Amino acid sequence: MAATAAAIGGQVASCSVVALGSRPAAAVSRADGFSMRRSALGGLGSPLRLQTSRAASESKRVLLVSAKTKTEVEVEEVQSEVADAANDLLKSVQESWEKTDDKLAISSLGFAAFVTLWGSFGLVGAIDKLPFLPGLFELVGILVTGWFTYRYLIFKPDREELLKKIDETKSKITGQ
Repeated sequence: MAATAAAIGGQVASCSVVALGSRPAAAVSRADGFSMRRSALGGLGSPLRLQTSRAASESKRVLLVSAKTKTEVEVEEVQSEVADAANDLLKSVQESWEKTDDKLAISSLGFAAFVTLWGSFGLVGAIDKLPFLPGLFELVGILVTGWFTYRYLIFKPDREELLKKIDETKSKITGQ
């Protein structure tokens, strides 16, 4: 028997052809653990019955054919890339931590940064509860964004000037 993969809602986990006694049926198992079953005798017009995949595996003869959609393959590739990047980041942080001589000072700075971030979220939350200030800050933000775009992003000489200022600032911070 041959099995063909059919998409149910764009996602197919596996496709199986099941022979239940003398009545063959085609079943498509979804990722959520349920399978849609169509009787092979009824053809394409027969209604689908919802059945658990455990009942499909308990049948007399089951042939499973794995079929993955293009989206599932892309998701797996992205997940592996993210996992690799996270491992690289973790390794670099561990190496930097091992190279650090004054671990108490670094830990204190990290704690201070956390407390500052927590306090700033509290301040923004308190300001957001005031009636007119959030709208005023939003208007100021829109105006400053418009000015910055006009001043530094529209024309090529201005963009080059911005990149030069960024490079100068980076060199001041890193000491190069």
